[in-house]
Amino acid sequence: MLMVYQQNIVNGVHHGNFAHLHPWKSWESCDKTCGGGVRRRYRQMCSLPVIDFTQHVAMCHKALNDFVQYENCSQICSNYGTWSNDTNQCLCDDISIVDSCCTTDRGRWSEWSSWSRCKARCGTYGVRNRTRTCLWKHDLIRRDIKHINCIGDRVQYESCLKDCHEPEYDEEFFEKMPINTTVTIGKHAQFMCKQKSGRIKWFINDQDVFILSIQNPSIKIVSNGTILFIYPITNYFSSQTHITCQINTFDGEHINRHAWLIIDELENNIANSIDNRCELIKPLESIYYVRLGSSFSMQCQAKALNATVLWYKNDILIHSHGEDNIQILINYMLFIDTIDISHNASFSCTIQTTTKCKQISYWKLIVFESTQQISNRLQANPLNFVGTYGIVLPGSSPWHVTISYRDLSVNFHYDAFCSGLLIDENTILSVSQCFDKSSSLQTFLEQQNLIFDPAKLVIYVAKYDRLSASSFERQSSVKQLLTSNNDFIILKVHLLFMSLESRPLPLPTMNEMAKLVNNVSFYATGWGPLSTNADKLMHLKYIQQRLIDCNVSSSPITLCTTAIAIKQPNLCPGDTGGILFAQTKQHIFAVGLISRFSKAFCDMRSIQITTIIRLDTITTWLKQNSLV
Repeated sequence: MLMVYQQNIVNGVHHGNFAHLHPWKSWESCDKTCGGGVRRRYRQMCSLPVIDFTQHVAMCHKALNDFVQYENCSQICSNYGTWSNDTNQCLCDDISIVDSCCTTDRGRWSEWSSWSRCKARCGTYGVRNRTRTCLWKHDLIRRDIKHINCIGDRVQYESCLKDCHEPEYDEEFFEKMPINTTVTIGKHAQFMCKQKSGRIKWFINDQDVFILSIQNPSIKIVSNGTILFIYPITNYFSSQTHITCQINTFDGEHINRHAWLIIDELENNIANSIDNRCELIKPLESIYYVRLGSSFSMQCQAKALNATVLWYKNDILIHSHGEDNIQILINYMLFIDTIDISHNASFSCTIQTTTKCKQISYWKLIVFESTQQISNRLQANPLNFVGTYGIVLPGSSPWHVTISYRDLSVNFHYDAFCSGLLIDENTILSVSQCFDKSSSLQTFLEQQNLIFDPAKLVIYVAKYDRLSASSFERQSSVKQLLTSNNDFIILKVHLLFMSLESRPLPLPTMNEMAKLVNNVSFYATGWGPLSTNADKLMHLKYIQQRLIDCNVSSSPITLCTTAIAIKQPNLCPGDTGGILFAQTKQHIFAVGLISRFSKAFCDMRSIQITTIIRLDTITTWLKQNSLV
């Protein structure tokens, strides 16, 4: 270091004379590359090289910072943080990074992924997980680092309950999934769904397409079940129709993928305006069974107020007061006072508001004398039976009856507390335990200080969902209760007619029962929850449960003293009166009614059912009393 020095000698003492201080040198480089660093600079002074620097500073009455300066320094914080002069550090966007800065010397976490599927069998607890990725500059993944420079866990785990019927959007099972489709009236819609394993089933608004395609020929399943094809699009479909592709796996799991069929309201604003809506308020069934000598009425009412309705029998226009005892009471109601053989015909109603809004509904009246003529028409096919797993679909169990109690004067409702079997349009068969003093109904009435009144009983047929109305469900009040013996009870109702969606099962004779026991599959039916998840509101639907061990009793009264069922689905214990039906290759028979369950709560999984009463023991009594 070059230093300039001037010397004076006064009384023998040397005094250094500083000519000047040199200018400050340039700042040194920052000691850190990003945030929290310090840099310094120097300046020189005049001094002899033989004198210690610290001593010289003191002699000149100077301080150290007169010759050395420090200041905070930092590089730019990168795109993932903001420099704070107050704290002299980089404040990172990712709060998991708490050290010097947010540049490429440390990664940042991506957003968490969705939770994985619950890895467990239906109705049991398992584990699911979600993951995140350690990202670097420009959201690149440094695979060589393997997440070591991101603070925190890459994977999170939690316990989960495998819901047996909860819809899942899982690409693990799908090669192609249906997508939303927007169409106009008169055009076609196509949905594709390909599975990696299992079998495909299609649903429209939660109704089985296999059944709907029989009633509506515009709906077709093609290409080995992988394509749902609809042509033409009509007012049969709502503006937003729910389409479901369901994969049934080999272990009994149901995986659903949903899409929407959307009708373009702008293109169809004339046909779909309020004044031109041709849709029926209540859809019509394709077949109605009417007893010879009874009366019959049909409503064909459009949602539009200004609709005109034309009625036809065998394609011939029916006038207001036509022949064959047929009357048109009001525009949308047809009435037949006394049914005879001539009414065994095809009927239709045509609804029209404008030339662009027209809908025709067809149905057939089948006149019968004996209920057996209807019940023997039931064959063992998918229309009548869905299977062991899952809920029963609308239209597949037309013999099932739901019994409820409603006292409107005190706003008391007890829905679906019992089940029964449809015998004919006026007769329901159930078990006496539904109404005895120990029943849940009598218990609840006693708690409310109410007295049981049979007139407040209401029965439903073609009902498959406890919370919402099914497409063709009907109801009737109970006119009379008849006790046959200590086991069965008869409910007399007034349904007027039976139909494709509400018709009876045949009752076997003693000889048929003996043959059935050795060569048959038994299925207990009734109400059951969709899941056992305590965090969810219990949602009951009609289900079937196959019995794998009936323990056939030698008693003339009971068919099974104890029955072991396949574990899913789960029947509710309070659903006394549920039907036990037997399926052979040719027929379906109602063979018993469930009297008691061994479990205490609806959300407890159990495979044991107790006491199933033989229906062949009541056949003679029903015939003797003209009840069948």
